[in-house]
Formats: sequence, structure tokens, C-alpha cells
Amino acid sequence: MSENLLKISFLITHYNRPLALEQCIDAIHNLKMAIKFEIVVSDDFSDLNVLDKIKTFRYDKLILSEKNLGLAANLNKGIKACDGEFILYCQEDFLIKHDFKNVLSEVFKVLDHDLDMVRLRANYTFPKLVQLTKNVYRIPKFSFRNFYYNAFQYSDNPFVVNKIFYDNYGLYLEIRIVTMAKQNLQ
Repeated sequence: MSENLLKISFLITHYNRPLALEQCIDAIHNLKMAIKFEIVVSDDFSDLNVLDKIKTFRYDKLILSEKNLGLAANLNKGIKACDGEFILYCQEDFLIKHDFKNVLSEVFKVLDHDLDMVRLRANYTFPKLVQLTKNVYRIPKFSFRNFYYNAFQYSDNPFVVNKIFYDNYGLYLEIRIVTMAKQNLQ
């Protein structure tokens, strides 16, 4: 891969939490990575005073919505704006530690060869995992020890994918809930 190619897009979804967003963006810049990256903020129709504040932050792209459409739509418009070979998705409150860049190199390696997606955090631990690198584990396709654990296919936990992931599997399903006023039928 050429050094001129954009390696990773940090996609941050946001809604009305400017302080958390600024801290997340600053943490990414403080990683001081030796790879080319971009920061894409996908906002889901935050208040105008919040938008005025976040327009001063250090990101590469700010993608706005004309109305609040929910997380799936916010993710999808952000994904479409990403130019990196890899996409790291997180919400604005993702806490990035200074040694995270070391984990990222392992993530890139397994995404090129072994896995489609690496989830960076979960609210549970599977009893059976297969270690791939020092910090990356694979959940086996089937294991009796994992039988009662259900991994959600759709989650707002941070993850990293190769950009072609969405060519292979598609974007997120956007569900619109529409309420209709009852009509008086006479």
C-alpha cells in the first residue's frame, strides 16, 4: 500500500454532546499515529447552538442532517463520506487511551486476513474465544461454551471494518416509525 493512501477514517456519530465529541477528537489527534487518517463527524440534527460549537473542532468532514433520522441513518451517511481503507466507528463518548494506536496495528492485520469486523468493546465476555494477536480475539462460529450468549448484529459499540465490508454486506437498515392520526370515520 502506498504511504499516500488514507489508512483509516475515524467515523464519529454525534447528537447534542459537544464536550464529549471534542474530547474524542482530541484523543484521536493525541495518538500521534504515523499513518494517514481522517476524522468524519456525522451529526444527527443537533441543536443550532451545538452545531455552532462543533464547527470549530479539528475534524476533516462534518456531515449534517436536515432532521433527526436515528443512529442507522447517521451511520450510513457517515460511512458514505469516509475515504479511508478502514473505518473505525464510534460514538462521541468513546474513550480512546494513548496506547490505542498499538492495538490498531493488530486490528489492521487481522482485518486484512482473518476477520470482517473487530468490535472494540462489548458488555459481556464470551467463555470461548480464539486469540489471534495479543489484543484481538475471534468468537468461534459455534461453541457449546458460548451457546447461551447472543451477540447483537446491530450495536453502537465501537468497531473497525475494512471499507469493502459495506460492499459485501450492505449498509444498516433504516427503520422509520410513522404515526398516523386517527381519522373520524362517519
